Amino acid sequence: IKKPMLFATIYTAAASFQEFLLPFVLNEGGPGRTNELILLYGFREAFRYNRYGRGASIMIIALLFIAAFMYYAAKRGNLAEQGGAP
Repeated sequence: IKKPMLFATIYTAAASFQEFLLPFVLNEGGPGRTNELILLYGFREAFRYNRYGRGASIMIIALLFIAAFMYYAAKRGNLAEQGGAP
């Protein structure tokens, strides 16, 4: 049961980084940016304040962080190993 649980944890963590629509639609990051997530922050920097380079770099850093987290979790949990059941 370890591998399915680890896979579900990685998938859920990666999906949580993709939360953009709910905070944006409800209150655009909240009063005083209290509910602003990293993706909403990058979007706001790029399209509201016209800082496209800064917004793009925020998104790339977020992408690298997510990729590193997923790679580390997959390697640590041996999710990539092949073969049948033990």
